[in-house]
Parts: sequence; structure tokens; C-alpha cells
Amino acid sequence: MHSIDIPVSAAFKVQTTKAVLAIVVFLVSYTILFLFAIGLAGICVYAGLAIIVSHPSFLTIVLGLGLGSLGVFVLIFLMKFLFSSKKFDRSHLVEIQRADHPELFGMIDEIVQKVGTNFPKKVYLSADVNASVFYDSNFWSMFLPIQKNLQIGLGLVNSLTKSELKAVLAHEFGHFSQKSMKVGSYVYHVNQVIFNLLFENDGYEKMIERWGNISGYFSIFNFLAVKIVKGIQWILGKLYGLVNKTYMGLSREMEFHADQIAALVAGSQPMASALMRISLADSSLGAVFSLYDLKKNDHIVSKNVFPEQTRVMNFLAEKNQVPIKAGFPQVALEEWNRLNRSKLVVKDQWASHPSTEDRVEEIEKTNAKPGQVDYQPANGLFRNVQQLQQQLTQKVFEGFVDNNKQVFLSAEDFWMSYQEDYSQNSYPELFLGYYDHHNPTVIDPDSLPHKEGKQDFESLFGQEILEIAKEKSAMENDLVTLGHIKDGNIELKTFDYDGRKYQKKDADALIDELRRRIDEATLKLEENDKKIYAHCLAKELGTGEEPKFATYYREYTDYERGYAEKFDVFAQVSNAVQFVNVTTPFEQIQSNFRSMMPLEESLKKEITWLLDLEIMVKEINPEHRESLNRFATGKWTYFTGSAYQESQLNLLFESMNLYAQYLYRGHFLLKKRLLMKMECLELNRNPA
Repeated sequence: MHSIDIPVSAAFKVQTTKAVLAIVVFLVSYTILFLFAIGLAGICVYAGLAIIVSHPSFLTIVLGLGLGSLGVFVLIFLMKFLFSSKKFDRSHLVEIQRADHPELFGMIDEIVQKVGTNFPKKVYLSADVNASVFYDSNFWSMFLPIQKNLQIGLGLVNSLTKSELKAVLAHEFGHFSQKSMKVGSYVYHVNQVIFNLLFENDGYEKMIERWGNISGYFSIFNFLAVKIVKGIQWILGKLYGLVNKTYMGLSREMEFHADQIAALVAGSQPMASALMRISLADSSLGAVFSLYDLKKNDHIVSKNVFPEQTRVMNFLAEKNQVPIKAGFPQVALEEWNRLNRSKLVVKDQWASHPSTEDRVEEIEKTNAKPGQVDYQPANGLFRNVQQLQQQLTQKVFEGFVDNNKQVFLSAEDFWMSYQEDYSQNSYPELFLGYYDHHNPTVIDPDSLPHKEGKQDFESLFGQEILEIAKEKSAMENDLVTLGHIKDGNIELKTFDYDGRKYQKKDADALIDELRRRIDEATLKLEENDKKIYAHCLAKELGTGEEPKFATYYREYTDYERGYAEKFDVFAQVSNAVQFVNVTTPFEQIQSNFRSMMPLEESLKKEITWLLDLEIMVKEINPEHRESLNRFATGKWTYFTGSAYQESQLNLLFESMNLYAQYLYRGHFLLKKRLLMKMECLELNRNPA
């Protein structure tokens, strides 16, 4: 069987050239730095020996050794990556054998022959929605042949057909199939070398610290060595930006190339449909795990999360009007684009993968149909898939709760719990997503026209106004991104908006235009909200019930008006304590905490307000309430002498995060209470 040989694209060649040039720049720069380090080490060692020999004494020996260590430590810094290696954690994996799963291994045989690469050394299964080829790597991996391992996630298998899984695996092997892909491997390893020199220095720093602790004289030379290393790191930081950017550019082209290979092996349609469904499959499995996380304190776990993933995936597909064929949601590119209403296209030069939309469009251009598409579930490739699923599920929950106390949730109890959780965290469907993109407008009842009253429901929540709400939300998101472009936080020269290309300098004018459009949309939504308000008042008046709509509306809008300011308290405290993540002089730490005290008091005040809020009384769980109350009523010292007070600092961080979490939750609950009241009025039923 002949292997596939696909000529690389012009864009791939351009990125390869850039990557090669980046490697050359790094090699030249590193060679200069290395020669400097050798020269410095030689001079320092020679001078140290000369000092000792010329006047032998305890002082000269210490000074000579210290001076010699200065050069040696700089040289060691530039060579330490040679002895660094990355071991892939296999604790969450299960190895499988050919004898147990001949159909799967037969598929892999076919793929590696077509792609023109080697069969993996070992095949592992994991629980996640992913597939990858991995190996333990070090610097010498660039030059030595290394057998690679294949990892297949059962969360992925559970979500694909046999042909789709074949396409995904062909994509993974496609990365290692052709000589043209080797450059990517070299750039990756160069990137890892610089990363090691910049960020993986714990062992090196401890070595210097131990040496400095031997004598105060040594610490003087350590200080000089660290200063020189910092200078070298500054140069390497610039090189890292260059190499990393070229690596990301090449990586995106490699993804396109591997997609082409996958399409030719398994077909364009299976590869495209797999890509479109993976995000839904991943979020569905995440939703399953999130549900069990809520039940952790009750020691509740699952025997098999994968049937639960399938049920959630199909449920979410139905909620979003995604058709299901042969048991799998068929997410179309049109559906993807319908959900993503942004008109702003920014090519992220730091992204390792192209967007899903771009990948699918390129795959569809291939239009490859190598054989009959197999729509059978990929689970059928395994002889004992249910046993494997249970084994991987058990691995996921290891350490999650005490194995001796585990309580297994039945399939039906899981489904009831999931639907209840989904309902509790969703707005009423009656309003067709209007309030998913829009918060009710603050309304002065006295400003309502007297003629307003009951309206036709379809006129209040028709397609036109729904589109305005969605477009406004998309424009607001685009406005934030344009602000980052204007401020230089996103590096680019050009970007596209609504099909037109713009220069970076055009961002200002486009921001003004978007603000104008947002203001226009806001006015239309405000007018519609006034009609909705009057409509609900009129509906409530006819029920003869105690009027609550206006009260619920006012309480929600009062909360909404103060939300940004209250969240800003969290943001300010969060920014104020960022220094604890970096090495900071003791005096500066004390000064920083003193400066933070007014912010801490503001946070305590807001937490007290939140704890007393009526709607949060039952919402905040007892453990969280106790922690928040303890923080809000206590006086805390976060740093004493030369050490952080970990328990008090952890209480601060926990309280900050809980405050932000429950502040948002309060907003959601008040908004949902209002919408459920509106739903009851519209459907002429009593609240539950």
C-alpha cells in the first residue's frame, strides 16, 4: 500500500522558512552567549586560582572559590537544559493490547501504512475528549529516533463514529508522517530549550542558594552571577518571543496539513463532522463532572460517566435545534456561525491551532471520498468498551472521595439531577433567548406612556428584536477586543471587520462607529422593555393576585446597577495581591499589605452585604457562609517577619473568589426570579 504524499502549501513553505530563520538566529545568539560564558568561566577560575596561589590564606581561598563559582554558575545556567527531561504522566492512562482489541489495532495499522509513519510503541486510553501522540522528551530527542505513544480519550471515542475516529487518529499521525513536518519538531525543541532557561530554574536557584549559605563571601559572587543570568534571560526573552511566534505560525499550517492527510485517509466529511462535534462532546463531559463535583460532600460518584456524557450531549443538541443522526449530533458550520455573531476577525499569531471554522472550510475544499463512510459508533472498535469505560471512570474518581464511602448514582437519578441542575441554572425558554443576551432595562414606571398595556407576545419577542439583542451583545464583545487592539495589547497590523480589512490605526474610528450602533440598539431595546414592562403590569392587574412584578423588577435592576461597582471591589483586591506570586522584598511586602487595607475593608463590607441579602440566605452553603463571615468579621495579618501567614492568606483568596462567585449568582437569581414571574403571567399560571 502506497503512503499518502501531499505537497505542502505555499503558506506552509513561508512559515517553514520563517521557522528556520528563527532557529538560525537563536543558534547564533546562543553560541555568542555560550562563548561569553566559557570565557567568563575561564577568566574567573584563572583569577580565583591566581588569588589563592599568590597569597594562600582562608580569606583568599574563600574569595578565589567565590570568584571561580561566579563564572561556573553562569556557564551551568546555559547548559542545564541538556540534562532536563520531560516525563509524561501516565497515572491517568490505561494501556491496551492488540490481542484484546484487534479491530482498533487493525484500523491503526491501516492508518500508519497510508500515512507513512511507524506504529506507536504503546496505545493508551484516557477518560477525556482528546487524542494525541506523545513521548518522553529531552534535548537529545531532536537528534535521536524516538518511538511515540498513542493516547485515545474514551470521551472522544464515545462521541464519534468509526470513520470520524479514524480521521482524528489519521490527523495525529499526520503530524509525524513527512519530512516537511520535521522542522516543526526542531522549532518545538528550541522553544522548550528557551522555556527551560527562562522559567524552569527552581533546581538552579536552590543550588546557588545552598552555595551562598556556606559563606557570606560566596553570596556576593552569587549576586553578581544572578545579575549576569538576568541579563542573559532578557536576551533569551526576546528570542523566545521570536521563536514562539514562528512556531505558532508553523503549528497552524501543520494543523491544516494534518487535516488534509486525515481527509484523504478517512474522508473530508468524517473529519469535518468530528471537528464540529468535539467541542459539544467536551462541554457535555465537563457538565457531567461538574454535577458530581456538586455532590462531592455526599460521596456520590458515577460507575460510568460515558453513557451520561452521551445523554447530556444529545440533550444539549436538541435544546439548540441540532439534528441527531445515527445517535450523534450533526453540528453544521452554519450552526457554529449562528452562535458566533462576531464580525471581527483577528488572526491570533500566538494561537497554536487555526479556528475550527477555518479548518472545516479547508477540509471541505479537499472533498476527499476515499471509501464508504462507517456511521457505526466508534465504541464498537473495542471488545469490552463498557468495562473499559467503568475502569477509566474509576480512575477519574480516585481520590475524589473515599473509596470506602462511595455512593453510586443510578442512570435515572443522574438524569433527574442533571435536568434539575440545568433548569435551576437556565432562564425560561418562553422568551426565546432574548434575556440570554440582554438584561432588563432600568425603568421609571412614571415614564411609561398611559396607552401602553397588554401587547401581542410575538411582537415583544419577535425575530427582529431577538436579532437586535444578539447583535448588540456581539458588538459589545467586539468593542472590548477593538479596545485591546487600539491599546496594543493584541499584536497585529491588520484585522477584518464585517468583511472589510482595516489597519490597526483604523481601530479608533471603528470603535466610534460601534458605539454609535450599540447606542441605537440600546434605544430600541429600551423601548421594547418598556412595552414588556407595561404588558406584564397589565397582565398582573388582571390576575387579582398580590402585585410582585414591579417589586421583582426594581430589586433586580437595583442589583444590576450596582453590580459593576461591587465586582470592581473584587478586581481591585485581586490586583493588589498579585505581588505574592513573585519574589518581593520583605519591606515591600509589608508596605503592599498596608496599602491594601482600605480595599480589604471594602471587600469585608461588600461580603457582609451579600451574606445578609435575602435571596442568598439559602443559596450560600454553610461552609462557604462560615468562611465568608469569619473573614468579614476578623482582623488578619498576612505577613509576619519574613514569612507569609499561609492560613490567613488562603482565607483571603477563598473569600475573594467566593464573593465574586456569589455576587454573580445573586445577579442570576434575581434576574431568573423576575423572568419566572413574567413567564407565569404570560402563561396565566401561579408561581411554583
